[in-house]
Amino acid sequence: MDGEDYLVTRETTTDIKPKKKTFQENQTLLSEMIRQVPGVLFQFYSRADGERGLRYVNERSESIIGVKANPDGFFERFSELVVPEHRQAFLESIDKAVRDVSEWHYEGLLRKPTGERVWFSAHSIPTIRETEIVFNGIFQDITQRKQDEETHRRLEAQLSSSLEIAHLGHWEYDVKRDLFTFNAPFYKIFKTTAGQVGGYTMSSAEYARRFVHPEDMEMVGEEVRKGIETTDRHFHRRLDHRILYADGSIGHITVHYFVVKDDQGKTVKIYGVNQDITYRKRKEEASRKEKEKYKAILQTAANGFWLTNLDGKLLEINDAYCRMSGYSRNELLMMQIPQLEGHLGPDEVAAKIELVLRQGYDRFETRHRHKRGHLYDVEVSVQHLAIEDGRLVIFLRNIDQMKKAEKEKRQLQAQLMHAQKMESVGRLAGGVAHDFNNMLSVILGYGELALELSDPSQMHAALREIIKAAKRSADITQQLLAFARKQPIAPKVIDLNGIVTGLLKMIQRLIGEDIHLTWRREKNLCPIKMDPSQIDQILVNLCVNARDAIQGVGNITIETSRVLVEKDATREHLDIRPGEFVLLTVSDDGEGMNKDTLQNVFEPFYTTKGEGKGTGLGLSMVYGIVKQNGGFIDVDSAPNTGSTFSIYFPVYKTAEESILSEKGAGRSIPRGRETILLVEDEPVILKMAQEMLESLGYDVISADTPQQAIDLASQYQDRIHLLLSDMVMPEMDGRALERRLRSIRPDVKHLFMSGYAAEYGARHGVLEESVNFIQKPFSRHTLSVKIRDVLDELL
Repeated sequence: MDGEDYLVTRETTTDIKPKKKTFQENQTLLSEMIRQVPGVLFQFYSRADGERGLRYVNERSESIIGVKANPDGFFERFSELVVPEHRQAFLESIDKAVRDVSEWHYEGLLRKPTGERVWFSAHSIPTIRETEIVFNGIFQDITQRKQDEETHRRLEAQLSSSLEIAHLGHWEYDVKRDLFTFNAPFYKIFKTTAGQVGGYTMSSAEYARRFVHPEDMEMVGEEVRKGIETTDRHFHRRLDHRILYADGSIGHITVHYFVVKDDQGKTVKIYGVNQDITYRKRKEEASRKEKEKYKAILQTAANGFWLTNLDGKLLEINDAYCRMSGYSRNELLMMQIPQLEGHLGPDEVAAKIELVLRQGYDRFETRHRHKRGHLYDVEVSVQHLAIEDGRLVIFLRNIDQMKKAEKEKRQLQAQLMHAQKMESVGRLAGGVAHDFNNMLSVILGYGELALELSDPSQMHAALREIIKAAKRSADITQQLLAFARKQPIAPKVIDLNGIVTGLLKMIQRLIGEDIHLTWRREKNLCPIKMDPSQIDQILVNLCVNARDAIQGVGNITIETSRVLVEKDATREHLDIRPGEFVLLTVSDDGEGMNKDTLQNVFEPFYTTKGEGKGTGLGLSMVYGIVKQNGGFIDVDSAPNTGSTFSIYFPVYKTAEESILSEKGAGRSIPRGRETILLVEDEPVILKMAQEMLESLGYDVISADTPQQAIDLASQYQDRIHLLLSDMVMPEMDGRALERRLRSIRPDVKHLFMSGYAAEYGARHGVLEESVNFIQKPFSRHTLSVKIRDVLDELL
């Protein structure tokens, strides 16, 4: 029996070759199966003495994880391949499985020797033996699964983002459980979150209470019942209804929903998608209102309006055309366009429509027949609306009315041209007066210096006459500046009686000898605060208008008084307020005004005078001056009874200022020893002013440009007390120079010189109280007083 396999016992001898063959076949099969396993099979042991190691690793280890199938050192090499951020967790999971003798499962990331990064999973089940714990398990490459999971996660995120971007909310209704389930974007539609409403699920009653508008609950409930009771397996519906936002406001959504049925055809679930259409609904509502607005505008328009089709059928007509034609709306809607044309037949109308279709637009004149039979001229504007099924929009204007409007337009244009001419004359007058003021400043300055420096002789009388003539000329320039509205407007506390008295001679010359001027004044009149030159403008305009209203001989009366306006009187006039006022009244016995004229008397460019005899700006300027000073004006007039203008000026309560008296009037010429920085770009005025200041005892630093003044101020060692500067100069104006100078000389005071208001940049034409100003031309006496007032005032 050599070379053959037998099992020998005491009783028998058994041939074991068949069993051995079967065993070998099984071993081969097992090896083949192990080789085909898509993973690394291993056996890991851990003994009580702390020894650990691998007894077995199959051949696929090298192809899967890059480590050869050799148990020796396999565990250490594998551990080193696990990426550092996962390595500690990997080792701790093994320790825990050994310590707890529990099933081991771990997923992590490793880097193969080739550099490739793969995800792996390790799973094993422990077996306890006498002295050790054995873990039989498998390492698998799960990279593809991880990638699939990531792809799935990304797709889910993209879907969620798409729903969110599209403002779509998804919900599911479980009919049996009466339970709604929502996705996160669903809550954004309602401007809330799942946390704020208690989660992602709620009953149908809770859903309706939280999200459905109360007035739409019945409709929504009926739609849900239809979905539950339907026998249609492909049931799909769309529903629009109102919703309640979390803040209590109302919105609108569109819901698309469908049903899922079981094998018995019973509805088990309803799925839906919500889209917020509030913005669209609001746009539609706004569009509807806009259409209604335009329709209302067209209905109330002064010109006629038609909407027609291309066959000439009238589809829409406004009230203006009904009035223009004499027909009612229903009568017109029964007509065709040719029936309304006075001289165009059907062929001509068709040709006009064809022309409009080619050009898109046309304008022409035609004649329409009134219901009473007469013809009237009409200007027609036609627009083709291709997007409105080829309809025509037509506007119609009665040319008879247009001719009247054209005439009024020509009149307005003539008034405008006249006003522009007067403005040009005003600018010319202002410019001339400004330059003349500069020369008068030189004449007055040197005249006074010559008068003081020369010995008493016959020359004194001549010099006084020169000075007197120069002052009269200065008064004339002030009138020119007033006409040009470029005189400085500086409110002062004034005595109205004194101002009016001083103007009486000038007013008498303006109105002529045929008109008797009466002046009545109340004594001890309260003071008012305003620019005296504005009183001049008010009286001149009112008296000239009164003169023009008188035919031949007549009377004009100027009166002043103090009045108390009670609260009851303000009910009839909304622009009147109660209080104490000084009343200035100008009345005449001229032709008076009718109601229409009274309603428009203060309107700019409104005048009842003939063409070329008035601009219509005088009374509007009076009105503006009165309102600017906090007063109000009233007019009483009727045809053939004359007119009375009553102007109410507020009483000035705190009359601490002097009343229309120049500071220093009657005083001797004050002098000084301070240092003055004089800046003037006109050489003759600079020289004259320097000599005038030096004759008054002042030290003078003169400069003909602002930059030269700044340089001199920087170099000067002693104190500079005052800056006396012209307002408008090259490089910078006086205000800018003063600001620059204060940065290096904080304690310097200022006094500005100017010829008219435009030069000193006054806000609304009124001087700021902080601005010290002297108007050209000025006398030596006036300059001396003004300088001392500025230098001596407390900071």
